[in-house]
Amino acid sequence: MASIERIRMTNISSHEERSHLSVGIARPGNHSVRVGKDKKTGSPVWVSDFRSTPNILISASSRKGSNRLLSEALSEHITAGGGGFAMISEGDESLLDDISGAARNAGRVDHISIVDAGAPTNLGINPFRDGDAVSLTRLIVSLLDNPGKDGALWHGRAVAMIEAVIQALVWLRDSDQIELCLAEIRDNLVLRRIIHLSNKDNFPDMPLAIRKALLSYLDSLPGYRKEKGEAQCQTTLDQHGYCQMQFARCLSTPTNRFGEVLVCPENYVDFDLIFKEGRFVIFKIPCADISQDDAQSIAAMAFEAFRQAAIRHGRSSKYPSLLLLNRPHCFWNDGWNRFLETADVFETCVIVSENSYLSTQFLEARIGGSVATRINLGLWDEFSPQFAYRTKEKLSAISGHEASSFILTSTGETEISA
Repeated sequence: MASIERIRMTNISSHEERSHLSVGIARPGNHSVRVGKDKKTGSPVWVSDFRSTPNILISASSRKGSNRLLSEALSEHITAGGGGFAMISEGDESLLDDISGAARNAGRVDHISIVDAGAPTNLGINPFRDGDAVSLTRLIVSLLDNPGKDGALWHGRAVAMIEAVIQALVWLRDSDQIELCLAEIRDNLVLRRIIHLSNKDNFPDMPLAIRKALLSYLDSLPGYRKEKGEAQCQTTLDQHGYCQMQFARCLSTPTNRFGEVLVCPENYVDFDLIFKEGRFVIFKIPCADISQDDAQSIAAMAFEAFRQAAIRHGRSSKYPSLLLLNRPHCFWNDGWNRFLETADVFETCVIVSENSYLSTQFLEARIGGSVATRINLGLWDEFSPQFAYRTKEKLSAISGHEASSFILTSTGETEISA
């Protein structure tokens, strides 16, 4: 077991020369994420430069414990003028109240946006409004069911179809001919719409490469004859139907279930403002009321909107930003690992909050080794110190590297694992 060194947060400055400890008293003008306050002195505890220690794990013995740690971290972050994006599940009203209270006290009420997928208001999200064709294709493909060996052929053809269609729709969006959203993609997967898109007479200005992709897919369908136009034989209709069916769940279900959030609401949340103005967006997922597949789908849409904004503006932002995934075992998407392992490039600190008894299982099963390597700061409540050592050992086993530092919050003092 690693040795434990007890230090008071008031004396942390004497240890700042130790490079593997990125903790101290907050200073203005620093790209820092504040993760709470010392209980005795009231001095803020901070990650001094999250570009070098981007990922934080919060693991508590209960929802109340993890929410208390999150409340301290987010309240300090918002008070300091930071922005970010949080995905949380239902039952976290106390956390929302604390965040809203911190925003009011800091005069930042207008900088907080809450989108509730279970009780929609006039706010929504739309990653298809700005994303490029490659990113949007990857998003939708990530939501497809595992085809298995028997379905590999249909899966490959379905991916080719969605790639071609999204390229065409993104071109139409960028030329101000449509407002692209999830429902628009779903509606354009029927065969007659694809044939309509591929017709040069309908869209004479469409780039040749995009039209060729559509025609290539159509030519791959057994029985397809271009001269028949939209009146194709039953074999062609059936073959295309199998491909279209691959997307029935991942497109139709979210559109039908969360239409008020995903399909052209009155106002879309502008994720760019997280990095331009230090805005904070909270996305609430009704995990208890929907299937895990549906939770993963709606979470993936929101995550993609944030990811695109981070890529566009993260490097140049003067506002410290963070990404919070609260109890992500309910909605985790394996495609997120690629972004999380490079989040520091976009000046984003990632906080993963999970119950202690689920932490090691979740980390081992879902989070990739390259991401685990970057989780080098851990926060626990005072009731679960034993999980600190267990989780640290698990992280080290997954990543092949020992985590840099772990903080365990306890009454009056903080323990740092050397």
